[in-house]
Amino acid sequence: MKTIFRSLAKLVVHRELATPLTTVNTTGHFQGAFYGLDVSPKRVFSEALRMKTPIKGLYLSGQDVCSPGIAGALWGGVLSAANVDRKVFSHFPT
Repeated sequence: MKTIFRSLAKLVVHRELATPLTTVNTTGHFQGAFYGLDVSPKRVFSEALRMKTPIKGLYLSGQDVCSPGIAGALWGGVLSAANVDRKVFSHFPT
């Protein structure tokens, strides 16, 4: 930063370096995993992490109801929408 933006460098008040250990200390995630819940059998088989909840009309979506990561978040949303309306699948090419 100093070589490209020399005049801006002196204006920087705070610099931070985040590592997996920073994540553990800040979020409590196991071994620095930075998103979602720990991928474990307990998580995979948890009844609490299902799209449909006991509350009528309340559905969950995202990575923790399907699988970890970006693809899990995508499919968590698709499957949640399909729980609301099965016609969601008719929008996919066959």
